[in-house]
Order: sequence, then C-alpha cells, then structure tokens
Amino acid sequence: MENRLEEVLRGDSWSGHPAHPAFVSLPIGMWCLGATLDFISLFTKNKCIQEAADDAVTAGLVGAAMSAVTGLAEYGRVPRDEDAKRTAMTHAAINVSSVALSSINAIIRNGRRGAGRPGGMFPKLLSWTTMGLITYSGWLGRNLVFNHGTAVDTGRRARPQREARPSKEEAEKREQRVRVHA
Repeated sequence: MENRLEEVLRGDSWSGHPAHPAFVSLPIGMWCLGATLDFISLFTKNKCIQEAADDAVTAGLVGAAMSAVTGLAEYGRVPRDEDAKRTAMTHAAINVSSVALSSINAIIRNGRRGAGRPGGMFPKLLSWTTMGLITYSGWLGRNLVFNHGTAVDTGRRARPQREARPSKEEAEKREQRVRVHA
C-alpha cells in the first residue's frame, strides 16, 4: 500500500492524474514571463515592466517548491531501467539548478529594488539562463513520459460516470414499461 501523503502528492487520489505536470506550469510561466519582461525592459527602460519581471521571478519560486515536492513523489514511478533513471536525475538536477539561479536572481532583484537601484544586466542574464535550463528540463520531463512511460497507466479506464437521476416523467414512463412487460 502506498504512503497516503505520496498518493496525495502524486495527484491520483484527488485529480485522477499526476499532479506534477499541472504544478510545473507556474514556475515555467513565471520565469518565462520574467525573462520576456526583462527583454522588453532593455528597450523601454520602463520601471513598472522591470518591477513586474522582478515579481515574476520571485513568484516562480513559489511554484517551483510545489513542483519539486510533486516531482519527488513522481520519482517512484520512473521505470527501473538505467536510461530512464539517468534522465530523471538529469531532469531533477537541472530543476534544482534553475531554482538556485532563480533564488540568487530574486535576492539580487529584491535587494536592488529595496535600495532604489535599477536591476542591471546580471539578473536579466540569470533569467535568460534559467529559461534555457527549464526549457531543456521540460523536454527531459516530456521524454520521461512519452519515451519511458513514466506515470502512464495504459490499463486505466475512465472513471465511471454517475448515472443522472431520471426526471419524474422518465421514471413514470419506465415504471409503466415495467408493468406492461411484467
């Protein structure tokens, strides 16, 4: 019997499918938004756009924490073959590196903003590097699912749908048919 916490973190018990793919969208989205806004701010020099980029980098860290926890729970589903395990470990190592870079990035950004200084190029370079890393890591995650069958249950059937209660008229018609045939 699986550990109940692990079952919840995997998502099967409450969503009917793995939770990790849903949670990764937050850090990916936030970090890509931050990198895009950094690029735009290079040309516009708009302080609001730069602050939005700063906030996006920080928000991505919140999603990364949820993604990491659900990803660890999913690790148990990785097939035992060496290639799949190596791919999973590379995926995890790149994600940890991305979180480390984004953490440094957020510290620099929030420290500079608090001091009233502009962002500079280094945080932007960290954002663009992180975006490249998570793109590759996402491809590895896709590889785990589609090439190695991680968290894929081909024998699974859709949950049976509850039969809707018949209307009063339908129930009466059904009852009359039963009487006629009885």
